[in-house]
Amino acid sequence: MQIQNTIKRALYLKPFLSISKIKKLMLLGHYLKMPHLQVLANLELEIPEYIFDNYIQDLKQIQKGVPLEYLTNIKGFYESEFYVNEHVLIPRPETEVLVQTAIDLNLPENFNAIDLGTGSGCIAISLAKKYPESNWVAADVSKKALEVATKNTQLNAVKNINFIESNLLESVPNQKFNLITANLPYIGTETFSGVCQNTKRYEPNIALFSGQDGLDLYRQLSKSLKSKNIEFEYLLAEFADNQGPSLISIFKEDFPDLNYRLIKDLNQKERILLIFKNVR
Repeated sequence: MQIQNTIKRALYLKPFLSISKIKKLMLLGHYLKMPHLQVLANLELEIPEYIFDNYIQDLKQIQKGVPLEYLTNIKGFYESEFYVNEHVLIPRPETEVLVQTAIDLNLPENFNAIDLGTGSGCIAISLAKKYPESNWVAADVSKKALEVATKNTQLNAVKNINFIESNLLESVPNQKFNLITANLPYIGTETFSGVCQNTKRYEPNIALFSGQDGLDLYRQLSKSLKSKNIEFEYLLAEFADNQGPSLISIFKEDFPDLNYRLIKDLNQKERILLIFKNVR
């Protein structure tokens, strides 16, 4: 008698019981083209054999530590979905705080902005989508990352972003920006060496590590902003736990007259640095 490959069976295969049910539901939803809650509501639905075989192979990859998002090529962020692959960092929920902080600034509808280290483009695209009259430059040193970000503008029907290949501000024209966003690599090779091994193994290290204390690229950014005399009203930068005071010191060395505020994420950890000219 042939065993039916139902959703229920797929969720409780003995070799893969250590994998969380939500990951299995997300994976099955991807293959069956339905929301994961709908998958859960159809436990007796029979899965086509070719899908079941692919599902098994992906579960084996998850057991090795491959992120689910690299298998489905989809990651939800803020109010949209983004294509991701091994060339870009998987967007984190913490970064949504940066997007929301930018929205809370109440900038004019046609503001000029630049997103540095854009990766998948999730920050720039989320804000460009919300403010279609805004004008964006999005820069990344990685050609492969820019290909992913460009694809995401198409998926999200965003047309007000100009992508450029640039090491920070190196190829950026000298102009005034209302807003600069930067989610640069901030993991230190020593101070923050406790990064998840699967993250280190499968996500692009160029998007993760930045010197011993994780702040080398922010040092370069601060010096570059000053040397190129680029004017800005607001700068938003994401950082890791306990880096806030050090990051403020880095920028204050070059911009002592600006204002600085640390913003907490949903876990009440300081996550975003806001630099601005006027007292708010």
